[in-house]
Amino acid sequence: MCKNKRLPAHVRKLDICIAGKEVFLMKSFPKTTMEDVAKKAGISKDCLYNYYKNTYEILYDLVAYYKYNIIEKTSLIIDMYGEFEDSDMIVNSITDMIFNEKEIRGIYIIFLIEVHNNEKLKKLYRKIKIDSVIKAEILELIESMALSIEFLDITKNSNVFNTLSNKLKELQLH
Repeated sequence: MCKNKRLPAHVRKLDICIAGKEVFLMKSFPKTTMEDVAKKAGISKDCLYNYYKNTYEILYDLVAYYKYNIIEKTSLIIDMYGEFEDSDMIVNSITDMIFNEKEIRGIYIIFLIEVHNNEKLKKLYRKIKIDSVIKAEILELIESMALSIEFLDITKNSNVFNTLSNKLKELQLH
């Protein structure tokens, strides 16, 4: 039974996801336990298990939300600048989004690492690729850019950044 007042299921799940995100980013995904998430969310483990069976399920919901967010933002950028056929503006806007969305980037990188360890995450990854309204190559480039920013600590105008940006321009986004 949940110790806190009863909340609608979608609100409770959102609270749990927010707590999970904070713990994943603070402790790292592999080191996070359900107990950590329950404590951060201010609920009992029993209450947590009513909504999620493990941390992979929490990560799944986070990525499903963030995936939608990233794809929507990218699609809006492409649609907005596509009319003007300005690939530099598109590239700059997409890379700004990737640099600025640190939390989203962090969760997405956890997902890209953990996707190989969980069948449900693999299915979500395939679904992201199939359902995406943007080209698969652009999605892969966004992943490469996010991983490079996080793990190689690249900055704008570095060689890696310029290579990725040039590749994005080659994809003819409009």
